Amino acid sequence: MLFTVINHLNDGLFNRFQKILIYGTIIYFMFECGSRTALSATLMFFVFSRVFRISQFIGFISITTFILLLTFIMANLDTIVVDLGLQDTLRLDTLDDASGRYIAWRFAWEHIQDFFIFGGGFGNDEWIMRHNYAYLRTLGHHGGVHNSYLTMWFNCGIMGLLIYFRSFFLIFFKASKRVPFAFAIMFSVMFSVLYESWLTGSLNPFTIILVVILTMLTEDEIAEWQVFDQESTSEVEGTSVPVTPALTFNIAQ
Repeated sequence: MLFTVINHLNDGLFNRFQKILIYGTIIYFMFECGSRTALSATLMFFVFSRVFRISQFIGFISITTFILLLTFIMANLDTIVVDLGLQDTLRLDTLDDASGRYIAWRFAWEHIQDFFIFGGGFGNDEWIMRHNYAYLRTLGHHGGVHNSYLTMWFNCGIMGLLIYFRSFFLIFFKASKRVPFAFAIMFSVMFSVLYESWLTGSLNPFTIILVVILTMLTEDEIAEWQVFDQESTSEVEGTSVPVTPALTFNIAQ
């Protein structure tokens, strides 16, 4: 997503070979890491970024259709994966419970009722999950909540969740005025954080990339750098700069 945004804002920054090399490297390591969430979110981005370039209205209709289609696919996932011959790549043995995530989500939802409105404070999710690690392990789950929405709800409550995503949506609405596929990024991120809690943490390689993307999409000096570049050039051309003999000599050399 970051590389696509960079190319959209400045298409001449990388030549064709460099673009193919960088995209190819990213896709190769994405397949090698075996992350189904990364593959799905990236596929969503590539598909819907093109749809949103055509029309934002068509984009929202496509997203709605995709959600309905995804519901059907999830109901018949085992059969589809076997027919495509992807049972090893997509780890079919862990698809039914999303690698234990559904167990964690059910457990988290039961305990969120105690912190429903205002949450339990920073690290509340980790404290509860770790203190119930032995029980969760018997159910087949190892780790945390693996869901940014539930993690944020644990810590900040429904009030914090609503306040956060109000700003989250507003910043993408602002970005969509400059970059037509901004909503494709938003929906892909929202899908990705459904299966991981990286949106609620700072010490991971994903949150900072999202911050960089949002900065590039919303900061005038970056998103509209051509305008600022032209203004700077005009100011320099309109300013008379005296040339000293020494400077003239150096330039001549």
